[in-house]
Amino acid sequence: MTKSSNIRTGVIGVGLMGNYHSRIYKRLSNLIGVSDVDKTLGKEISEKYNVSFFSDFSNLLDKIDAVSIAVPTKYHYEIAVKAIEKGVPMLIEKPLCSNPDLSERLVKYSENRD
Repeated sequence: MTKSSNIRTGVIGVGLMGNYHSRIYKRLSNLIGVSDVDKTLGKEISEKYNVSFFSDFSNLLDKIDAVSIAVPTKYHYEIAVKAIEKGVPMLIEKPLCSNPDLSERLVKYSENRD
């Protein structure tokens, strides 16, 4: 696979799945940084991939072109809304949101922001 170093990426949530996303983004893009509420884990993963750690995910969103959201499902909606507001395309780990109503609201919010 070819690395696209001009695409600046980030990962919000660096548990098991977020660590996988970080590894792949590091290989395929210009991984700028990671964010996690667990500062110890976040810093560990940021050091592992030699990228910045952001304790506030909003600050990461200001520096990237695309993001993976790999936090617990109950936080998907809140974080995805912020990414949409900043115009950052995202990949959200499944399920999209904690219930179908929130998922539908998120999709409609995204469509109305275009």
